[in-house]
Amino acid sequence: MQGEDHLTVTWKVCDGIYQHIDVREEGKENAFSLGQSLWIGGEEFEDLDEIIARYVNPMASYARDILNYKYFKTLERRQAVDVYLLKKERSANKIHYLVYASKEFPGKFVIAYLPKDTVRHEFIK
Repeated sequence: MQGEDHLTVTWKVCDGIYQHIDVREEGKENAFSLGQSLWIGGEEFEDLDEIIARYVNPMASYARDILNYKYFKTLERRQAVDVYLLKKERSANKIHYLVYASKEFPGKFVIAYLPKDTVRHEFIK
């Protein structure tokens, strides 16, 4: 909890993964009112509807695109991803990869690929 001049917006990334976004309020009349301006990072918003329209909905749209991607896999742990890729038949002409949602960093996805003998994991936001 950040204090009475902060609130949290939460959205569902995918099953079991929720991202919490810290929103700083400025210009509050009292502890029970909404601030006149809302800030996420360095970006200002007028109200919660604008946060949903300009911040959450675009992220949710990108997340839906990734969740519907043919190489997206719902795997619970990083080790399961490694095992899955290491079982693939290796080819000199192809690097096997997949995309999965990060539970450690909600709102980020990970591309995992097998260039040689070791699986690499890199975050996508």
